[in-house]
This record gives sequence, C-alpha cells and structure tokens, in this order.
Amino acid sequence: MILVRNLRLPADEPMEKLAALAARKLRVLPQEILEWHYVKRSLDARKKPELAYVCSLAVRLRCDEAAVLRRADSRDCLLY
Repeated sequence: MILVRNLRLPADEPMEKLAALAARKLRVLPQEILEWHYVKRSLDARKKPELAYVCSLAVRLRCDEAAVLRRADSRDCLLY
C-alpha cells in the first residue's frame, strides 16, 4: 500500500473525490486504485469561510507500487 498525505478537499465536496485527488498526486488513472481508506482526516478551519479537509489515505493499486512511487516524485507519497 501507498500512503498519500496532504490531500486537500473543500468541505462542501463529496469525500469520493479523494480517490481522484490521490490518483492525480500518484500520477496514475483513478481506475488503477483498487481500494483506499482513511489514515487521517482533519478539518482545516484557518480560513473560516473556506473550510477544507486535509486527509491522508492508504491506497492499494493494480500496478507496481514501487514504480508508481518513483514516477510520482513527491514527498507526500510513501510506502505504507
């Protein structure tokens, strides 16, 4: 599994969009994600009218996860 951190989602958006955000950060298609679950979810209320969730997800992929991590080239993506 891969840990994807710092996914920012506006509070009025549906949580199902998190998978698409994780796929974008990992540079894979959303269809490559087999399953995901929350590791952490917190509400960022520093800018009061613009509330947002900041989430960390554990993601399981169809393809080789080590290769995806090399291609992603992000400090927010780690083996979990």
